[in-house]
Amino acid sequence: MGKLDEVIFYSELTLRTYYFFSAGSAVAPELIEKYDPNDLRLSLFYSNRAGFKAFRGQYSYLLNPFGGLAVDELLLNKAECLARIGKDSEAMTVLNELLIKRYKTGTFKEMKGLEQGVLLQKNSGRKA
Repeated sequence: MGKLDEVIFYSELTLRTYYFFSAGSAVAPELIEKYDPNDLRLSLFYSNRAGFKAFRGQYSYLLNPFGGLAVDELLLNKAECLARIGKDSEAMTVLNELLIKRYKTGTFKEMKGLEQGVLLQKNSGRKA
């Protein structure tokens, strides 16, 4: 098994989800529509199957889903904590640090000037 730099702690959940990952489960179109067309996760985490998008992106290599800890989740948690204590500018810096890596080169538009409530709302929709 290969090692990914973004994985801090590797663990797999002990339930079998063979159907979900092999045959694919349809992802709600409303979720897919939330992605910016330049977001790399659209092509990396989802595949086209029989007229719908199926989730295929995870850090584990076998049938069991990933249950560990990765850098993306740590950055989202850090940004949320900073926003909750009123450090909005620092929270946006952390979010931008993560988001720039999720977009096609040259297409990311940095978030600026968001207040705590808006920042927390944006962060809650971006989990990993």
